[in-house]
Amino acid sequence: MWGASFLFIRVGVTDFGVAPLMALRVGIGVVFLAVVLVARSTTILRTRAFPLLVVGILNSAAPFCLFAYAELTLSAGVTSVINATTPLWGGFVGFLWLRDRLSALRTLGLVIGFFGVLMLVWDQIATPDGSAVTPLITALGATLLYGIAAN
Repeated sequence: MWGASFLFIRVGVTDFGVAPLMALRVGIGVVFLAVVLVARSTTILRTRAFPLLVVGILNSAAPFCLFAYAELTLSAGVTSVINATTPLWGGFVGFLWLRDRLSALRTLGLVIGFFGVLMLVWDQIATPDGSAVTPLITALGATLLYGIAAN
């Protein structure tokens, strides 16, 4: 169920384009959350508008666009596997930014995780002409933004 969004992105991005498709995706979420916000209280929005905007960009708008761009070239399966690096980026960002301590076992887990994802997608991204490098970097950039937003 979680990875189904990657299939929908892959199907829709060629017809809608990157930004319009992601605007539609985020817009559906906005409609739902606006109803919840109005039902609860608008003081949350007034007092926390800027932090919510930053988190919305880092955790939704930018990663969604980056994944949609990547799926112009990469398959939905590859991008969903690349999405598995999100918690790994979260741990790495926590270490760099928040000075979260990484034990030897955690460090080993991060390294094994990154190499595991690389092994799963290598045959699809290792093209002779290097055409998958930019989409790979954009998909990894999306997961990095998720890791930053989580921290």
